[in-house]
Amino acid sequence: MLGTHKARGNSLAALVLASPPTFGQKMNHIEIGENEKETVYSWLRDYNHERNGDFMRSLEIEGTEIPIFLSARNDNGEVIGGLEGTILHKWLKIDIMAVEPSQRRRGAGTELVERAERIAIERGCEFAFVDTMSYQAPGFYERLGYDVVGRIPDWDSHGHEKLYFTKTLPQHQTESGWREILTPAPHTTKHTDP
Repeated sequence: MLGTHKARGNSLAALVLASPPTFGQKMNHIEIGENEKETVYSWLRDYNHERNGDFMRSLEIEGTEIPIFLSARNDNGEVIGGLEGTILHKWLKIDIMAVEPSQRRRGAGTELVERAERIAIERGCEFAFVDTMSYQAPGFYERLGYDVVGRIPDWDSHGHEKLYFTKTLPQHQTESGWREILTPAPHTTKHTDP
């Protein structure tokens, strides 16, 4: 088993093989500094600019990537769920969505995802993307119209798959999306998920 090498300052720890290890032999590791890290990043940036310059230049424009965070609240104004995501060009990426355990299967998760989708549509998104583990919420996203587009078996090395979902968003405008962004109010969930 390899030990963890703690980076000092702003440097990045990495493993580098001096020669292929034999059975039972420990790998040598060295610290890679910020200069080396930047050099490696620059190779990838240069390649990406060469192959997909329009996209790469678009990432340099401030406001292109829009972070969103939504919360659901009970009648007392207490947070019972949250969704964090990013809007980039035509895509909504749901990074994290969680609901307080006693409030699950009561509609808060559905409402959070639908609110995020409405906001994304208002911002010109046509698609949504999320990944989840097989023990987390694949059925939840399927019920909301998401389709599995990829899976990695045994992703966590403990027998669980990572699933990737996408959804084509309906292309109609809603008024509520903007109102929720500009004047967020405590939110009550009273309906039940199927």
